[in-house]
Amino acid sequence: MKKHLPTFCLIGLFIFACKKKQSEPTTLDLLTAHLWISKQLELSVTVAGTPAFAENRQTDSLAVEFKREGTAVFYQRNPTNGSLTEISRQGYTLSNDEKKIEFANPIPLLPANLQAAITAAGVQIPHTIDIEKITRDELILKGSFQQNVTVPDVPFPVPIAVGYRFSFAK
Repeated sequence: MKKHLPTFCLIGLFIFACKKKQSEPTTLDLLTAHLWISKQLELSVTVAGTPAFAENRQTDSLAVEFKREGTAVFYQRNPTNGSLTEISRQGYTLSNDEKKIEFANPIPLLPANLQAAITAAGVQIPHTIDIEKITRDELILKGSFQQNVTVPDVPFPVPIAVGYRFSFAK
C-alpha cells in the first residue's frame, strides 16, 4: 500500500486541480437574478448653487426587473401586499465595463413629478446611470446631471444640478 501512496496522492491532486472553478457571477447575472425592490431614494436639486430641493426617504413602492435580453420592467409596488403593477418597460444595455446602465429613454426611476418639473425647465434627463454597488442582495444606482436653463424674467442662463441615488434589495 505504501508503494501506491504517491500514485493516489497524484491522482487526488489531479482531480482537485481539474475541478471546475466556480466563477463569480457577472454584473448581468446579478442584475437579472431577481426582482429588485426599492428601499431608499435620495434626491437633491440645486439651482444656481443654492439647494432647492432635497429628499431622502425609505420606500418600497417601486420595483424593477432586468431581463437578460435587454428589457427593464418598472413596477409600482403595493407595500401592503406586494402586488405589482407595470408602469413602463424599455430597453437597456450595460456598458462594456459593466459599471453603467444605459436606458433607451430617460431614466424612469426619477419620480414622475420631478421628471415633469425638470423637463418643463428644458433640462434633458440622462439615459445613463452608474452602478455604484451590486451584490446578490443589494443594488445601488447613482447618477447626476447639470445643465443651464432659461428662466422667465432672468436675463442669463441659470445652472441647475440634480443628484440621485436609488437603493434596492432582493
